[in-house]
Amino acid sequence: MFDKAVEVMKRAMRLSPYYPIWYLSNLGEALTMAGYLKEAISVNHKLVERGQKEKNQNYEIAGHAWLAIGYSMLGRDAEARSHVAEVLKVYPDWSLEFEREVYSYKNSADLERHLDALRKLGIPEKSPQQRSD
Repeated sequence: MFDKAVEVMKRAMRLSPYYPIWYLSNLGEALTMAGYLKEAISVNHKLVERGQKEKNQNYEIAGHAWLAIGYSMLGRDAEARSHVAEVLKVYPDWSLEFEREVYSYKNSADLERHLDALRKLGIPEKSPQQRSD
């Protein structure tokens, strides 16, 4: 499934060299989840840079989140934590519950890989606000 998404996004980017920022976001996610982690990290750095350039904080933060996941999956926790810190500056209530709400995968094992990478970095199950409810 993720391999097909990578193929489709790369083709779309070749056909439209002035592609919208969400192409990078989708490609970065697909590469990460397909296990092409080094390439994913490169794409997600581009997503952060483009988000900054376009003043699009949502995509900039998404790039940092996917960089945290990719670096975590590679066992490069120090680098992963630096990207977690960037996300937490903007979204201090980041939690695994939030990730479950945003990302739905056909295969529940894919979601667990995603969450495990963040869990390993100390992202809590629920935000402080959710825990007090």
